[in-house]
Amino acid sequence: MSRRQPGDGGVTEYATSNGPRWSVRYYVPNPDGGTPRRVQKRGYTTKKAAKDALRGILQDINKGTYQPPTKHTVTTWLDHWIETKRLRPGTLASYRRTIDNHVKPHIGDIKLQDLTATRLDRLYRHLETKGSRRGHQAGETGLSPRTVRYVHTILSSALKAAIHDGLLNTNPADRAHPPTATEAKPEEMVAWTPEQARVFLAWTRENRDLWECWHVLIHTGLRRGELVGIRWADVDLDRATLSIKRSIGIVLTAGKRTPVIGPTKTGKARVIDLDASTVEVLRAWRKARGAVGMQLVRQDAYVFGDLAGGHSDPDTLSDRFRRHLESVQVALGEEAVPTIRVHDLRHTHASGLLRAGIPAKVVSERLGHSDVTTTLRVYAHTLPGMQAEAAKVFASMMA
Repeated sequence: MSRRQPGDGGVTEYATSNGPRWSVRYYVPNPDGGTPRRVQKRGYTTKKAAKDALRGILQDINKGTYQPPTKHTVTTWLDHWIETKRLRPGTLASYRRTIDNHVKPHIGDIKLQDLTATRLDRLYRHLETKGSRRGHQAGETGLSPRTVRYVHTILSSALKAAIHDGLLNTNPADRAHPPTATEAKPEEMVAWTPEQARVFLAWTRENRDLWECWHVLIHTGLRRGELVGIRWADVDLDRATLSIKRSIGIVLTAGKRTPVIGPTKTGKARVIDLDASTVEVLRAWRKARGAVGMQLVRQDAYVFGDLAGGHSDPDTLSDRFRRHLESVQVALGEEAVPTIRVHDLRHTHASGLLRAGIPAKVVSERLGHSDVTTTLRVYAHTLPGMQAEAAKVFASMMA
């Protein structure tokens, strides 16, 4: 007997208490390869109805447009899909939170195969006008275009996986209209000038603890999670180098905050050089920590950890920075030190280097960007002035 092939099929009569019924059987391609899968559908009340149904199914199989029936709803498919993803814990938590808050409450009950581009557009417009961060109630102004596009990105990836599994023929997200990439551009970053950074460090050194953290962030461009993840074994004060090997983040799941220690954002460790002032700051900090307890300066101890030997909370670090900045502004005025986030200390470091003429490749290596293209894109606003300066320098050479 020859092996069944996709497109084979037949009609069979069977008896029920309500009279004869007909079923159709056919074979469909196995998405994982190998033997075609046998599918049977029952319940047709006439032989003609069964034959007509089979004819349409076989035509779809032969044209490659057949869509096997599935019980998946948008919710059940997203739950299945998210379990297959290999993502950083923080990214995975962000996906789950976005799906739970902005997708499931609105389209979660729709059958996966009934989801259309039009329905996705309705979702996006609703989120833009009435969406709220937590998703449980309507917001006053809606979600930002950047957030709505993020929802679209997640859905598009999940629906693409459904095509790969043979559950969909096309991706409705490809035909939907989320906010454009231009509309979803992040807000322009804010950075201090070198003078503003000096004012902030001078005031906090005299009036607040933790100024050492702010000094290191400003002078290295580290991410906050990288800063709290530094151990003394990563610091070589004699060679004036710092190894950035890990990052600490907080994952929020079902209202519970869980710290996660993982690699850096790009998954790669890096070594950066330290300036003399930062070396001296770290020497003094190590001496002060050792005076509190020698366990705080062991090789495996966190440089900016808590007094119990554990790592600090990056969110707490952000809160402390905000409070310190507010104190400086009360004392000196907001003009002296404009409001920024702790992450903007990284931007302060990078933009200062670029404006000073340091090659973008060097800045990219210090920041731990995946490639120099990222650096050029993020800090493009600093380049026009540099271009003008370059033109002046060349003109002076030719004079």
